[in-house]
Amino acid sequence: MSLCHFGHSWRDVESFLTSIGDLESEAKQFVFEQSSKTEATFTVGTLVIFIDNRFYELNNLKKVDQRLVRSIESCKLDLRRFGAKFTANSSRPYFLGHEQEDVVKHRKEFVKYFIEREQHFYTIANDAVPQWKTPTMTPTILLCHDESTYKCGEIAAKRWIISGNAPFCGTHIYFRRK
Repeated sequence: MSLCHFGHSWRDVESFLTSIGDLESEAKQFVFEQSSKTEATFTVGTLVIFIDNRFYELNNLKKVDQRLVRSIESCKLDLRRFGAKFTANSSRPYFLGHEQEDVVKHRKEFVKYFIEREQHFYTIANDAVPQWKTPTMTPTILLCHDESTYKCGEIAAKRWIISGNAPFCGTHIYFRRK
């Protein structure tokens, strides 16, 4: 049997192989974006579904059954080929680098700032029965938003990470003088 028997020519094959190359590039970009997210929701299954959907879109085909264009095992190999590693999520990005010299220096300056201005803030006495201490100077309101604890109960034990592209969860702190 030949390609003509199936109603195709070598141009069709060449077009198909080009679209597969485009799909590989899109899949690689998809992996890069998904593994960069701060939440660890990206799985091999996510990539399998993405490739399956894009394959049918690129080739203007309608999916007729539940079979996948690319298996989970093949996608795991693709992830490794793209440079991704399935590693423990124990050293999450917002913990990485917290002991670098500049970070330690900044943290010391940050703490020193509050200790020197303690009379401007409401504090809690460290007694057997804690009591609020009212500021003696002009009060300063401290608003904090700590993203490192966002969805802290939903942390995956492992995740796909591409070296040099680990996501970072920062902490935002704002001051307002009253």
